[in-house]
Amino acid sequence: MTDPYGLYRSLDTSAAVAGGFAAVAFPDHPSHRVAVSSAGDAVVLIRTRPEPVPPALMPVRTQNIEVAFSTRYRVRYSSGDAQDEVFTAVTCLSGDPPIVRYFFNLLGALIDTLGADPRIAEVDTAVRSASQLFQALVLPAVKTVQGVWAELFVLASSQDIVRAAQAWHSVPEERYDFAIGKERLEVKSSGYRQRVHHFSLEQLLPPAGAELWIASVFVERSSGGLTLEALLAEVGSSVDGRENLRVRRLAAECLGASLANALEMGFDRELAVDSLRYYPSGLVPRVGVPLPHEVSGVHFRADLTGVTPATLAGTIASVFPTPGS
Repeated sequence: MTDPYGLYRSLDTSAAVAGGFAAVAFPDHPSHRVAVSSAGDAVVLIRTRPEPVPPALMPVRTQNIEVAFSTRYRVRYSSGDAQDEVFTAVTCLSGDPPIVRYFFNLLGALIDTLGADPRIAEVDTAVRSASQLFQALVLPAVKTVQGVWAELFVLASSQDIVRAAQAWHSVPEERYDFAIGKERLEVKSSGYRQRVHHFSLEQLLPPAGAELWIASVFVERSSGGLTLEALLAEVGSSVDGRENLRVRRLAAECLGASLANALEMGFDRELAVDSLRYYPSGLVPRVGVPLPHEVSGVHFRADLTGVTPATLAGTIASVFPTPGS
């Protein structure tokens, strides 16, 4: 698929008349458009069915995104032809390149779910969901970039990416990163090539009947490494549009305001592949239980260097990546 961000960068701002756009067909979705305004703003034009706009339907405007529904615009194409056409215009109000690239990738996932001829109400629901996601970009981060990259690395490297994506946590605050039935997988990363990881005692005490595994992986910054955006794109190419949106929403909720810079951060994928190991949670060194009644909220670092890694068993063995692959 052609990169929509690259198409946007190739458009001539001077070709866009005031109040209109210079545009080209959105990759794989020829009824919709990648566009640029005369002010240089990045825009996605979504064509909807010709139907009356509900009177109660109001434009959307947040810090990073603006939406105007079913409006007639003057649209000029690379051939030089200009046409008056009706589109719903979704405009990115940020000029930050990582955010603009993220905008196009997010809208691409949204268009995947809408198809070629969506109803106005369907577009309204979808773009309001996208605008809420952009609002997450002004919130504090609840996870580190290293940690989110490690989780997405495990997801993108999985044998069954669709099931792995469905198993990824629904909200950043969930206790475990992945859950399939009664099986849990918690991803721990280290940035200095030692298997020393942070745990909470509660995290190592899964519910009765549940089986918890720890994935330990080395994650090291690399200027030419695999970026977070590239990982998101890998996952997105393997799942449907709805799941792609969910994965991107979770990444945004995890990283909040740090997402813009995080998208361009690269990490050494080869090191991550070579270093991935699994451990049954029962083998992780920990403080003794039961704790005194007066003690709670115990967090500690555990060194897994001397612990022998194991081969995944159960359902998750056929879903998540095999070490070294």
